This record gives sequence, C-alpha cells and structure tokens, in this order.
Amino acid sequence: MTLIGRSPIHPVLFVVAKAALVPPHLFLALGALQASQGTLAWPAAAPLAAAAVVVGLGAVSAGISHLGESIRVGLPREETALRTAGLYRFSRNPIYAGLFLSMVGSCVLVPHIGNLASSAVAIVLHHRIVLAEERFLMERFGQSWVDYRSRVRRYLGPGPRIPG
Repeated sequence: MTLIGRSPIHPVLFVVAKAALVPPHLFLALGALQASQGTLAWPAAAPLAAAAVVVGLGAVSAGISHLGESIRVGLPREETALRTAGLYRFSRNPIYAGLFLSMVGSCVLVPHIGNLASSAVAIVLHHRIVLAEERFLMERFGQSWVDYRSRVRRYLGPGPRIPG
C-alpha cells in the first residue's frame, strides 16, 4: 500500500493546502500555553474551542481508521474500496470536516490573523480537493458513488442532499 497518491489539484496548490494545515495546529499549542498562563484573549470561549478541537480531531482519527488500507494523501493509483460505513454514513468527508472543525476551534481559541489566514487558505484549498476527489470517485465507482452521494452530505449529515 502506498500512502502517497497523485494530486487531485495542481501539485503546488496541493502542497500549499497541506502546509496550511500546520499553523492552526501550532496555534492550538500556543492557545494551550496561553490557557495555562491565564492569558487567552477570550477565556470564556476556551471550552467551546476545546470541544470543537476534540470533536474535530476525533472525527479525523475515526475517519482515517474507517478508511483502513484505502487511506491516501491524494488520489490512489491502485484499486480501493468505496467506504460508506462508520462516520462515512453521516459525512462523505469526515476527515476534512474534522480538520475544518479543529481549525475553527483553533481560531476561536487564538484569534490571530496568521491563524485566521492559514485556516481560510486550508479550508478553501481542501474544499477544491474534495470537489476533485468527488469527480474521481464518480469515475471510479459510478452508480455506487451516485447512490451514496444521494444519501450522504458532503461534509455533515445523513439524509437527502441538495443536488449540485
């Protein structure tokens, strides 16, 4: 099994997207340090931020676990299975949804322009990655993907989705 696949978007943008995930998670460490020193900008928001981070990173971990051998950074070159169990019953992209939620928590905990900017870049570029991955899944899995897509939302929630 190869963990590195091919880039679903322009390779430079793909690398920028992955690199943009780092600063918000470094800001989380800064937020933890500030919390321990009692110097958070919005101490009342800390429990909400912490909950978002814990739930978000929990979704990332569970999403990776449910993908099993299908996990890749990028698109797989070899055959993989369409995963629709576990968290994938509620979100077609629980890893991305979890990352987005953890970055929101980071921004609430440490509302710094660098955190906000890197989180925005990461979210926008990863949404582009999701759209490209969905085109790939349509080509690879056809009707199975169409059926799954009609039952499960892109980021969160079971049930019918709005086409488009």
